[in-house]
Amino acid sequence: MAFLLLAATSLVVFYCLNNLAALFKNYRIAKTVGVPIVISPISPHNGLWLALQSFLRRPLQSLPFGLGSFVRYNRQGWNYNDKFKMHAEHGKIFIHVTPGGNEMFVADAAASDQILSRRKDFLKPIDMLESVDLFGKSLASVDGADWQRHRRITAPPFNERNSGLVWCESMRQAVQMLQYWTSHDKKSIPHDTARLALHVLTGAGFGMTYQFRGSLDVPGKGFRFTYRDALDIAMSDVILLMVVPKIVYSLPSGCLPEKLGKYKAAVDEFKRYLVDMVDAAKARAVLGEPAHPDLLNTLVQKSQEADQDLKSEAQGKNGLSDEEIYGNLFMFSFAGHETTANALAYSVYLFAAFPEMQEWVAEEVREVLAGQESIETLEYEVLFPRLKRCFAVMLETLRLYSPVLFVPKCTDSPASLKFEGREITVPPKTHVFPNIVALQTNPEYWGQDALDWKPTRWISRPGSKADLDQEELITPVKGSYIPWADGPRICPGKKFSQVEFVAVIAVLLWRHRVEVVPKGGESREEARKRVWEVVEDSGTKFTLQMRRPESVELRFVEG
Repeated sequence: MAFLLLAATSLVVFYCLNNLAALFKNYRIAKTVGVPIVISPISPHNGLWLALQSFLRRPLQSLPFGLGSFVRYNRQGWNYNDKFKMHAEHGKIFIHVTPGGNEMFVADAAASDQILSRRKDFLKPIDMLESVDLFGKSLASVDGADWQRHRRITAPPFNERNSGLVWCESMRQAVQMLQYWTSHDKKSIPHDTARLALHVLTGAGFGMTYQFRGSLDVPGKGFRFTYRDALDIAMSDVILLMVVPKIVYSLPSGCLPEKLGKYKAAVDEFKRYLVDMVDAAKARAVLGEPAHPDLLNTLVQKSQEADQDLKSEAQGKNGLSDEEIYGNLFMFSFAGHETTANALAYSVYLFAAFPEMQEWVAEEVREVLAGQESIETLEYEVLFPRLKRCFAVMLETLRLYSPVLFVPKCTDSPASLKFEGREITVPPKTHVFPNIVALQTNPEYWGQDALDWKPTRWISRPGSKADLDQEELITPVKGSYIPWADGPRICPGKKFSQVEFVAVIAVLLWRHRVEVVPKGGESREEARKRVWEVVEDSGTKFTLQMRRPESVELRFVEG
């Protein structure tokens, strides 16, 4: 017994000394950069810390002399609550030194732009993304020549022709969602916007259309789930993809806990659907049959065209393998679904909290759609460019409530960075994070009202409805607004999400308004303040989400 106690004590002492040595080494490296430093005795990615932080946070923060202050920037999603405060205290660039490595946080627009523009100097940390390569490599999880190959094939599907498909399917789904909302008292706005975004993705992206609340959707022959449901389950708990070893997914579903078993079954069936869909698209291409110009068919077509290029004999594979097509389809599904669904959910709640902003946007919708009988027949090319205020709502909502809080980058070799009139050198093996939240709430770029939700800030000349066509969207300081990232690795689905969002908002505000249902004895102003507090009470799971949206009841009324 004494031996075991001695051995355990020795291991703890060795672990602590090893951590201390690593911390000191990383501190010395960070000092060479010449920017402010904050220190944590434990890495925020340490498995033990991740498991216990919710229990340890309060006791550590109560320690005397600020000994537990590191908890502030070691918790998941710390910068959403902090906004620009940490950078106001330590500088627009500072380094977080931990035993596990150094992290540089950036809230300077010029430096952010350099980092995002120089993909060969500031790399994507592939090790952080490989965990979601369950179906194959994707544009998000490769670099170098492989990234160029993936980008060349995946860029063409996101064209104006596809935007027209997105517009039409978004309006169709929004009409059905609004009909459901106006006929049911109990509804979940975040759940419903997620469903809508998923349906737009499957319709405009994969050629598989669903009714918003369709009860007749049935699984394919030999399947337990529909394609939509399999994808929904696979994306609903993507953390399981990241933390569960891939070997687990080779076990029979019946051998796993119920939740993981259901998740594995959905992932397996989603893969089968992908295989069938890609095979069918390839067969159509071989036969020369006309194909729906959606993401799936265009991706397969462009990949086959690249492989048929005569140059491919000398250059190796030009197109994507089947597994890489599967991987990209899943990556686009997850990334596109989350961004638009979150932005729509937040915007609906914000309209309820700020009715004057809602009316400002509705004024534009009424004017642009004046004389129209059916909103589902409206043309994308004519109307999308005119709905600038609807677009401004998306820009402002993503400014304050971006689904992703950082853009992760890293260095393999020393990288220079121009910052405040001097040049600093970022050491190798440094994780570099343009801080989306801090950049997008920095008063230097957004004014003293940077924390206020004001879509009007995006319109250069907001005026009356008679001047709507004279209004123009402003262009923010380059590097200060990056919800879709920027530079060569900007999100390829950016336009897809913008078209979808604008179409849905136009439908919602054409003939209706959203308002909060006051609780007993509550004034309208108090009810609106309660909505705002619910919106602000957000946190990260995998993306930013409201913690208790169900505590507020919203209703859509004709207006």
